[in-house]
Amino acid sequence: MFTIPVRVCGDYWANPEEVQALLDSVAGQDSIVLDLQAEGPSLCTLGVTDMIDSYCQKYHIDPKTIFITGWSNGAESVNYSLTHPHFTSHFFAYSENYWIKNLPLDTHQYVFGYFIGRRTIPRAVIMHYLYHTYGSKNLLSCLRTNMDHPWRGPGTGVNIEHIDKWITQDQQQEFVEWWDTDPIDSLDGHYIWDQYHPGANTNYDLAKRYHQFDIELVAESYTRGETFFPTEKTVRPIMAAKPMIVFGPARFLERLRLLGFKTYSDVWDESYDQLEGPARWQAIRKIIDLIMQMDTESRRSLILESKKIAQQNRQHLAKIIKLNDT
Repeated sequence: MFTIPVRVCGDYWANPEEVQALLDSVAGQDSIVLDLQAEGPSLCTLGVTDMIDSYCQKYHIDPKTIFITGWSNGAESVNYSLTHPHFTSHFFAYSENYWIKNLPLDTHQYVFGYFIGRRTIPRAVIMHYLYHTYGSKNLLSCLRTNMDHPWRGPGTGVNIEHIDKWITQDQQQEFVEWWDTDPIDSLDGHYIWDQYHPGANTNYDLAKRYHQFDIELVAESYTRGETFFPTEKTVRPIMAAKPMIVFGPARFLERLRLLGFKTYSDVWDESYDQLEGPARWQAIRKIIDLIMQMDTESRRSLILESKKIAQQNRQHLAKIIKLNDT
């Protein structure tokens, strides 16, 4: 068997040229194993299935003889054979590493919390909006990095998100210049690569601040196509009993409910879960604006109702990871 790494990072496929070259070198003479390295993209949306299907047709190969390993997407069906799939996200079990036994009382200092690591165009657009529209009313943080912003990223690979789909051309210069100033720092001084360092518990350091705000705005890693791979971005607020609104792929909340979690349709409009991309963000923005414009009493009542759901979700997560002490 010949193993080919498929390198993806969120909704970005970094090495299609390498994969195509390796397929051409095999030329139907050996079995192919595509290694997704525990990532959870939509293979159809990124164009991986198109490439593999063309390969199978060219060399008259049964797609079932193509093997996929290390794929963390339980939502999408493909015609290939799966080995060692990760359909249950390992991020649920990993939450035990930053579990806070006794959560402090909420201070209601901020309304929303929004925290990003790797920059993507959607995440950057959301941050720009929160900062310029509501300023210091929300708790914002960006992990430090020396990587290029995605609108200046490499011209290679398959990148689903393009700045023109998110920002009109007359607004792009101001947006780019604002981000060039590195306007939002990390609350804890962490860098993106600290997430992968065993000695740096970035999730715990961030979770210690969760009593300061009321609702988390989550921007997931995989947001396009048929995909469902909840990362620490979703699991962390569940652990901390924090209500959340999720920028992710369509039907993300629906699939969370299938795992036994409860979402917030009784408190705010969750019809945004039928959408993806800019349309999903526009629907989420309406919810944010509605909550931000509430008077204090109305907003506290909404937070109280949503907090009851969040507490139930924390208890359900504890059961999933078999943690007795919640």
